[in-house]
Amino acid sequence: MKITIFFTLMLVQFCWVHGLQRKPQQRNQIGGTKPAKLQSTPRGAFPLAYVMSSGHEDVVGAYREEFTCQGRDYGYYGDVANDCKMYHICVPPASQYTFFCNNGTVFDQKVMNCVRDEDATPCGNTEKYYALNQNFGVTDNNALLYLD
Repeated sequence: MKITIFFTLMLVQFCWVHGLQRKPQQRNQIGGTKPAKLQSTPRGAFPLAYVMSSGHEDVVGAYREEFTCQGRDYGYYGDVANDCKMYHICVPPASQYTFFCNNGTVFDQKVMNCVRDEDATPCGNTEKYYALNQNFGVTDNNALLYLD
């Protein structure tokens, strides 16, 4: 039951996230709409990587663009290079979405959510829990991967 609720919430969050990533439509000369151009980034294959809302500097400060979804399974990944203040959703084969956690919170890879600093799994252990992303789409509780 808990697993079903967990994956339902993750699916809702995934759908909500992708709905917010749509760029505003612009009117063209004949009254139709066309999508606004995406900003280009050094990522090339991942144009939405590290594209964040205005004001993100106030929350995360200066950040490094080191994480990439290249070769990764679908899932949520804490950004160790940025002290887990950010996380990424990877959607193979070529989508990466970057988010930052609220003030005073960090991404806890073990629970795949932003939590208070003092309640989080240490950021240095984040990569150990990347394998938990293999649980997305698993419907048999006996086949779920558990770590720790």
